[in-house]
Amino acid sequence: MIKFKSITLFVKMWTVTALLTSSAAYSLGFSQTYTQAYLQAYAQASSKDSKQAPAQNIPQNSIYQLNNTWLDQDGHERLLSSFSGKKQIVSLIYTHCAHTCPTIVSTMQAIENKLSNEEKNNVGFILVSLTPDTDTPTVLQSFAQSRKLSAHNWSLLTGSADDVRSLAAALNIKYQNIGNSEVEHSNIMTVLDQQGRIKFQKTGVISNATFTAKELANF
Repeated sequence: MIKFKSITLFVKMWTVTALLTSSAAYSLGFSQTYTQAYLQAYAQASSKDSKQAPAQNIPQNSIYQLNNTWLDQDGHERLLSSFSGKKQIVSLIYTHCAHTCPTIVSTMQAIENKLSNEEKNNVGFILVSLTPDTDTPTVLQSFAQSRKLSAHNWSLLTGSADDVRSLAAALNIKYQNIGNSEVEHSNIMTVLDQQGRIKFQKTGVISNATFTAKELANF
């Protein structure tokens, strides 16, 4: 978690986040301008915290500039930058969701099934929990097993509420806690290149699986 030592930086981060999550700014065609603005503000805030040095050798418009520490389904600490080198499909879900999330996961599985064995070696699938208080590594592991998600290609992450908020803002994902551990959220899949830059976003519905699988071969 970043502790803001400058009121100016805090206001700047708040303003960028507000832009990113406003209904006017949000669209399926994500805005690189908003994403880069958020990441630049994040990097400046991070540089003021000795424990959160800006990521090195990572493009400024890369999601991997977010250098918070997450826990995966095996309980291992992960930085987002540890996923570099492969194309990644990222979605924010929660394991006890009974509506949108199962469709998102099924869509990502459908994309995986459309890839050749060679392509599967170059594509990863990341699910980030929107309810980190309840989605512990043990819960994520159980979910991965129940959904038959291959540990070779799938990573399920949990972190702090602030970590989730930062990632959602950078990805231009809207969500809102509505009580009883339920969350209203965008059903968006984000496709990243090997350096964590957003290539495109699609809604997480089965009808988009074929398009997404084909587009993965184009970069």
